[in-house]
Amino acid sequence: MRFEQMRQQQSVSHTHTHSQPLVVLLDDNFYYQSMRHQIQQLARKYGVGFCQVFLQCPLHVCLQRNRRRSQPVPDDVLLQMCERLEPPNEIRNPWEQQSLTLDSTDSIADGHVQKLMDLLASALENPLNPVQDESQQKEADRRICASSVLHQADQTCRRLVSQAVASAREGQASPDAQKALAKALIELKTAFLQELKKDVLHRVSVFPEEPVDMEKLLMAVSAAFQRRSHEIVCKHMTDG
Repeated sequence: MRFEQMRQQQSVSHTHTHSQPLVVLLDDNFYYQSMRHQIQQLARKYGVGFCQVFLQCPLHVCLQRNRRRSQPVPDDVLLQMCERLEPPNEIRNPWEQQSLTLDSTDSIADGHVQKLMDLLASALENPLNPVQDESQQKEADRRICASSVLHQADQTCRRLVSQAVASAREGQASPDAQKALAKALIELKTAFLQELKKDVLHRVSVFPEEPVDMEKLLMAVSAAFQRRSHEIVCKHMTDG
């Protein structure tokens, strides 16, 4: 990992004054929870604290702020990021308990700063315990990775189903044809995701050390589902 390489190159752990707490701030999107989990596992490996801050902001505000930048990124980038973003969920992911969500629609208030300081203090006072049984941890990591992949794949397939039904509606398909198409596509999605789950679990079991390229995998998933759904769309539009 780049962070691990940077830590070794700069010898951060050997140069700071141990009488003062050291806080390493990673300022990035980390939009998949699996990305954040990698950092949490790195913190656990070295027995240090871990916490995360999620700056929540409505999409329309993000778009407005981006357009005012001297070098704005395309709107599509923000739209895709919003669609893929997995906010911290301490119920689903217990390892995300040390999380703080701040509303950044307006300026950060003094109360937010105090909450942030409390979170940092809690993380420093409660360092993670290094894993003793690595086999169990690796198995847990594989399950988390598979869960993240399947969640994103489900979101992608849902979006494609909605787009296909909307296109049929715009194409003046009859209500019965639209209903039949939606039913067929939902059945396809269910079967498709079941197949994908088996494939993903098999991959992370056979190649546990090989990192999963989420973006590449989701592109492949999207292309495969589009091919199979296209056949169903053509059939129902012809019949309708």
